[in-house]
Amino acid sequence: MRAGAPAVCAALRVACDFPVSVAVYADQAAFDRQVMSPTMRGYFALSGNGRIQIVSPANSGRDELSYEDGVGVAVHEFVHLALDQIDPELPDWLEEGTAVYLGPHAPYDRACRERLSGVLPTLDDLRRRYSELPAADLFAYTLVASIVDAHGLEGLNALLRAPEALEMTLARPAAEIEAAWGAFVDCGCVAAASGS
Repeated sequence: MRAGAPAVCAALRVACDFPVSVAVYADQAAFDRQVMSPTMRGYFALSGNGRIQIVSPANSGRDELSYEDGVGVAVHEFVHLALDQIDPELPDWLEEGTAVYLGPHAPYDRACRERLSGVLPTLDDLRRRYSELPAADLFAYTLVASIVDAHGLEGLNALLRAPEALEMTLARPAAEIEAAWGAFVDCGCVAAASGS
């Protein structure tokens, strides 16, 4: 996390001087006993109020999660805390999409290349029914990546500071934003952030 934090703060244009505490739990059971939100029992990590809670990547109990991927989750959670410095009430799609985009995201890139073409929800559904959508974080990531592809980090930063003004901030109607997102995904998210 120490290695990833400066780049995250620079990308988001926030000072990296806010306090962060990290609690690493020996295993899932220990995490579940101490997690700050009981609804997050069974999850691998959580962040909020300047705090990150995470199951030890060395003992996650998850076959699909490598040690390196587990460590990378700490950076993802740090992005959430950095986003709180901008706006603690960001829409879910923008919050999660940005956290995936600025954190390690190779598994999301693989999923985009292998299975996403033609299966995107509508932009309106992603914005209004986020918690009801399967793979919502993956869709949010691809939308944020397509926005950065078209508008750079400047466009993303402007949107983070005016999240309800999507069309005005990006100077495009929603239909064009949605079409660009679909085209980006249809190309396999090839222009997604480096490190993919």
